[in-house]
Amino acid sequence: YANLPDPETYDRLMDFLIYTIASILILESSKFDLGALVKSLIAVGGLSSLVVTLALREPMTQLLQGALMMAANKFRRGESIQLGDGTSGKVIDIGLLETTIVGGDNIQVKIPNSKIAGQKFSNVSRIRRSQIKFDLRFHLHDINRIDQIIAAIRQEVSAACPKLVTDGSRPFRVLWTNIGPDHLVVTVDTHHDVPPACNEYWETRQRVLFAISNATKSLKAKFAMPITVQAQFEE
Repeated sequence: YANLPDPETYDRLMDFLIYTIASILILESSKFDLGALVKSLIAVGGLSSLVVTLALREPMTQLLQGALMMAANKFRRGESIQLGDGTSGKVIDIGLLETTIVGGDNIQVKIPNSKIAGQKFSNVSRIRRSQIKFDLRFHLHDINRIDQIIAAIRQEVSAACPKLVTDGSRPFRVLWTNIGPDHLVVTVDTHHDVPPACNEYWETRQRVLFAISNATKSLKAKFAMPITVQAQFEE
């Protein structure tokens, strides 16, 4: 039922439809006076009409975008989203003109619906799997035992992460991917049946780190600085 709008969304959509229909009926019932008003505005000058039209364009766009977002149910109150511009947080209100989210710093941000609709965004709360990826740099003198290091890391990660995806639907890779003048690069690419941006995700990430640490300690391998860490989300 995650793809179905909640009752509050239905109420707001019905309010939007009622207000729209009521406005049309009012305009229809007073079309003579409205026509006279339009003619008067044209007689006075088209500049005023143009100004009014431009002034109403943005609010009407936001109103329409808000109604479309509610109908599509891309996200709802209480869910966490991440926008293409980097803005992220939990949705606390969805209005016809703007959406309010609160970030990790507890600061509320109101974003026009037209701005949200105009960019890519992810509903993090509806993502069921996460990817954790590490690029590790080992000293060049470990080149003769790099296969042992890879095997040890793979074994430790498999034992430490009960929700590691190993059925082939997502890759589980521990590979020697590059070599530099003074270091070797080993990529650890894992996927887990754990939603991102939650406590379980961070605990799983920590398990992977401990697994890598245990594997390198067992072989007395040493890292060559710097080490880059990447974490990505998937649909």
